Amino acid sequence: MGVAPLPSSTTSRHAPPWLLATLGPLVAVAAVLLLPVIADASCASSGGSDQQTIRSAPTAFIGTVTGLSNGDRVATVRVDDVWRGGGIPSSVEVVGTPDLNAAATSVDRTFAAGTQYLFVPNGGGPAHFTDNSCTATQPYSANLSGLRPADAPGTPPPPTGAPTQAGSTFPLVLVVAGVVVVLVAAVGAIAAGLRVKPSA
Repeated sequence: MGVAPLPSSTTSRHAPPWLLATLGPLVAVAAVLLLPVIADASCASSGGSDQQTIRSAPTAFIGTVTGLSNGDRVATVRVDDVWRGGGIPSSVEVVGTPDLNAAATSVDRTFAAGTQYLFVPNGGGPAHFTDNSCTATQPYSANLSGLRPADAPGTPPPPTGAPTQAGSTFPLVLVVAGVVVVLVAAVGAIAAGLRVKPSA
C-alpha cells in the first residue's frame, strides 16, 4: 500500500501571489491615512481659546515675513505691532521646528514670504524665538484685531543707529541746495557776458 506524499514545505510557506498584490496597495493607503493622525497626535491640546492663549502667553506680536531659510521653517520677521512682551526689536528670527538638523519633524511650521502673522511663540526672545505647528501662531487677519490687549506695547522702536526721518533727508537737502547755487551762478555769468559790449 502506497503512502501519500507529504505537502512540500516550500509551497506551504509562500502566500499566493494574488494576496501579496492585494495587501501592498492596502498597506500604502493605510500609511497615507495614518500619517496626519500621527503628526496631529504630537500636539498636546490645551483646550483654550486663542484669546485665553494670547492673554497667558509671555510673547505675542504681529509681524511680516521678510526672509526664509531651512525649508521655509526659519523666518526673518519685521515686527509690526507688539501685543505682549517687552524689549522685542523691530526685526526678529522665528524658528518653526524643534530640530533644525532634521529634514522634517511632525510639528514643523513653515512660513510664507510677505505674509503677516500673529506670532505666539513658545519660547526664546527677545530677538530669536521658537515656534511650531502646535502654537496659536497663524496668518493675521482683521478678525483677530479684537484679541489685541488694551495695554499692548505697540510698534517697537527703530534699530539703534537707524537714521531718523530728518536725518535721512538732510543729505538730499544739501545736494538740492548745491545744484541751485551752481545754476544761479551759471545764469549770472551768462547774463554778465551778454551785457559786455565788444569794444570799437
